[in-house]
Amino acid sequence: NIILDILDGNHSVARDIAVLNAGAAIYVSGLTKDMGAGILMAKEKIDDGHALNKLNQLIEASNA
Repeated sequence: NIILDILDGNHSVARDIAVLNAGAAIYVSGLTKDMGAGILMAKEKIDDGHALNKLNQLIEASNA
């Protein structure tokens, strides 16, 4: 439920932690030049529904 709340765009401490972790992962993977840009990208992907869509794709694929 917490993950779905985060991916549905609900703002909370859990979301802040998830965004920070995702931003760090994005940065260390080389997709952005700094941590701040990684955090912004993580927020964008959550807010535009992309992250929830990916989760739903994973659920669908794992149930096939």
